[in-house]
Amino acid sequence: MLTYEKYLELFENTAELLRSSTSMSAADEIIRIFFSNFTVKAEPKSEKSKQKLWSITNHCLAKPFDEFVKNGEFLNGRGERTRTFDLTVPNRAR
Repeated sequence: MLTYEKYLELFENTAELLRSSTSMSAADEIIRIFFSNFTVKAEPKSEKSKQKLWSITNHCLAKPFDEFVKNGEFLNGRGERTRTFDLTVPNRAR
């Protein structure tokens, strides 16, 4: 089982791996590490376009990441790691 520390190390490298990858199968493999399921919704890009805009409407985290959330060991967003986390509008610090 992946420890929380190993998860942080993996998560730190994930963004760079996804940015540098041009392979959809590689991106899919990386994303499957974290998520077990997605629910997506497609909407037409415009009335005349056949292209669709896809959005994620629901997701399920894979184990052990779901347990990190349940145990409160997972932060949403940057939170207290920013200098101005307690400000409603960071520009007020100026």
